[in-house]
Amino acid sequence: MADDTEEYLLNKLDSSLQQAKGSEDCLSKVLFNIQTHFENVIGLLRDVNNGDLSEAGGESSRRGNLYYLLNALANWQMVMERKSIYSPEGIRFAVSLNSKLKKMESALKGEKSTSSGGGSESKIIMTESQWSYRTVDRNRVFGFSEKENFMVRFLIRRDNEVNGFKAIGISGVAGVGKTTLCQLAFNNEQVMNNFFPRIWVCMSKSPEDVDDYYKEDVLKRMLKCLGVEDQVIEFTGENRGLLGLLFALRSVLKGRRYLIVLDDAFYFHDFFDNIWSEPKLEDNCTEKLALGLPKQQGGAVIVTTRSKELAKEMVGEEIVYPLLPLNDKSCREILIDSAGERVEQLLKYQTDKDLEDTIMSKLGGLPLAAKIMGEIMKEQLDKVPAYTTPLS
Repeated sequence: MADDTEEYLLNKLDSSLQQAKGSEDCLSKVLFNIQTHFENVIGLLRDVNNGDLSEAGGESSRRGNLYYLLNALANWQMVMERKSIYSPEGIRFAVSLNSKLKKMESALKGEKSTSSGGGSESKIIMTESQWSYRTVDRNRVFGFSEKENFMVRFLIRRDNEVNGFKAIGISGVAGVGKTTLCQLAFNNEQVMNNFFPRIWVCMSKSPEDVDDYYKEDVLKRMLKCLGVEDQVIEFTGENRGLLGLLFALRSVLKGRRYLIVLDDAFYFHDFFDNIWSEPKLEDNCTEKLALGLPKQQGGAVIVTTRSKELAKEMVGEEIVYPLLPLNDKSCREILIDSAGERVEQLLKYQTDKDLEDTIMSKLGGLPLAAKIMGEIMKEQLDKVPAYTTPLS
């Protein structure tokens, strides 16, 4: 099943890339040439030598790369279609995407070159959970309105706050919609009006990589999102280390009502625990993320994680929100939205209700599973001749 899914994702990437060809104008091609980078990375992922990247525990790195590429390509097409590539936001997105694709290509080439020699130093650095976007198409999200309302109410209310600061953890299994819920809240108009700046940080790392370098990398990415110049960030990190970066973050956020999303905290490290606390500013103060987060102006942090225990360590036991699977109605809406009209008619005019019940039971209430299942059903139905709906 895993191989079939990955082959389907590869084919979908090929067709999406074909549709996108020609969308880059001459200048953007010279500056970024992103479509060429997509082609190179997809070719490397299709290579049979990269087919065994799922041996590390948990989810497949290879499949994670494919999911990331599909999302990245869709976002790139949206930027090109809206002719916003030369806006400041469009340029930042293009530069970031160009850099990520080049790193991904280098990592894949490194994996390929060491796979036959038994080397283990080169790693695939892009995983599904490492990359997520701040935005989501609200018209294609189902079953989250009440959850979004809860998040918005929690974030914007001013009562019962400790030192004006809030933190909440969203826990749940993979594919249940933790990131989607955060995207909805992050871009909610009321939240946007109540928080500035708003930054999004992807957290996932393997446990052996959660070292001082990783902690500094998280802080540097946060500072970069806040508009701090690269030269300042590098100087601070090189000369003052982790503590210097924490104080730099604190200085930038001081007096501001900020919102920070720490998406997909996967492995626990005490650097990230008790982020709601306010460490004392002393010469020997603890080097923890909480030190970089001033609490007086009503800032807020959202953490998403698959581990309820990790969420408790980070934000406190009383403010962990377990995200439960969706009901069959919402899953059906996601499935139909993803699959298209033919699948909708198939379900509408079926005489055997066991078909829909079987599909729903396979999805387990997971929106990601419903989306992928719908895309696979659409691909299969597109291979057969169109049928005529029954007469009413």
